[in-house]
Amino acid sequence: MDLRGKIAWDNFFLVTESVCKPLVFVLTENVRAQGDAELRKLLTAVRAGQVEQHMYPQWARRSLPSLPLEEHNEFVAKAVRIVDKNSKRVKINTDGTAGLVTQTQVALVHIPSIDLDVKKRSRLLQDVSTRTAGGMFKDLYLCVGLKVVVTDNLWTQMGLVNGTTGTVVGIYFDSKIGPIEGKSVKMVLVELDSMYTGPSFVGGAGKRVVPIVRVTREFRVGKTRCERTQFPLQPAMAITIHKSQGLTVGPSERVTLLILDIGDKDWSAGLAYVGLSRGQMLSCIALEPVRGYEERWKRLNASSQCTAVRKWLGLLQMYANLQAAPPAP
Repeated sequence: MDLRGKIAWDNFFLVTESVCKPLVFVLTENVRAQGDAELRKLLTAVRAGQVEQHMYPQWARRSLPSLPLEEHNEFVAKAVRIVDKNSKRVKINTDGTAGLVTQTQVALVHIPSIDLDVKKRSRLLQDVSTRTAGGMFKDLYLCVGLKVVVTDNLWTQMGLVNGTTGTVVGIYFDSKIGPIEGKSVKMVLVELDSMYTGPSFVGGAGKRVVPIVRVTREFRVGKTRCERTQFPLQPAMAITIHKSQGLTVGPSERVTLLILDIGDKDWSAGLAYVGLSRGQMLSCIALEPVRGYEERWKRLNASSQCTAVRKWLGLLQMYANLQAAPPAP
């Protein structure tokens, strides 16, 4: 499967300065921001690294601290936070979960994973990281009311995929297994956000409540074949820009507001664009922090990624012009 994917990827980009095969599709319209011409213009500039200095105040006005008090408080209360780095995500989620438990007095449930040596079918003694285990937590902490993100493709056809966000509305235990503790959690009910289009297992029209059960992922530690069984969920008071792909934020969506930290540089191609393009309208986005023009946007314009994008766009435009030209007599 991996080899087929690599071959498909390589064939998709058979474009050079001398040969341009029509295998690349250029998306010229931002569908999310159809209702906001100002945001579309700003995003087009970000995409190609052509953010001019006169555009900077439009972004600066969306600084969270500078918003009117009522709007500021609404963002703080309702917005999903999206950040550029995993370390920032972990801190916000850890602090946010503790704050939610203190404020609402709900129970915090500790759910340990089951890690096995596949060959021996015995408990794995090594301490395996979340990254090694394919994004599955060794120790997962959940409570009712906690924002979460799905970390596996559970029902692709209906949008229940890696990156789908939602809120925990119930945690169900199996009393036959033992005392009410993390090991006896049978399923977690999550009310999903806009990406999910399937049926709701609880409630009526407009609801998107689905049960999430444990899944098992295989991985290797050295030469040892291992597996981890855990709920494919992570706290999501903050998510990374990478995880936010597919998320739409707007007045008509379940997620209506977004607080965004795009970092001080695009350490991954298109980082700022992906984060900023989650919103349907500029008014749905607040930036925290807002970095200066020289520090962030001019640096973006000069980046190798944006230079490459401008080069590709030039090549593709050249190809389009050749296709549109009348045939030679």
